[in-house]
Amino acid sequence: GPPEAFREMLVSADRVLSEVLELIAVIKPKGVHANLETYLQSPNFTIRAQAVTAAVHSTGDDKVKLLMQVLQDPDPRLRGHLLRMIGEARDGTMRAALTIWIRDRGFLDRDINEKISALRTYATIGQEWVFPHLREMAETKSSMFNRQKVSELRRAAVLAISRIDLPMAQAYIKLGCTSGDPELKQFCLEGAQRARTEKS
Repeated sequence: GPPEAFREMLVSADRVLSEVLELIAVIKPKGVHANLETYLQSPNFTIRAQAVTAAVHSTGDDKVKLLMQVLQDPDPRLRGHLLRMIGEARDGTMRAALTIWIRDRGFLDRDINEKISALRTYATIGQEWVFPHLREMAETKSSMFNRQKVSELRRAAVLAISRIDLPMAQAYIKLGCTSGDPELKQFCLEGAQRARTEKS
């Protein structure tokens, strides 16, 4: 069947590899994950990124497990690429996996841009399901030791909420713009501004 054909093509020359990986992303055949796992280990970043794109667009039982491994990849470019692909594909199958990754203690220490990108993707694929979790993050209280990291998390959460096209999310941002919490107010104003800019 088709998976065998793809598997054969995947073990062929590197030069056709990128075309094959693109094809997989478009055709979404079942059961080609075993090979994709090999390409995620490639020293060539382009091949790894294309394998991620192919994995996001494929179907199969081990897809989420495979993509969870990518979220643990040491290369922030690869993790960023995965987050963009999940968001673009509006892939709801990754919602639970992203929830686990975001709730992990290590998430707080990630770079501000990665936090923003991750929570934006989370909001895109989760909408009303993730609003309560994002709201909880937006209202996180910091201690003396982690003030900057918590502030980044709050900002990323508010910016993500501002992208959710639901009355409760929009109302939250609107109310936040008059909040007595100066930080929350600042982030909500930024979120409202960004949302306006993106719509125009």
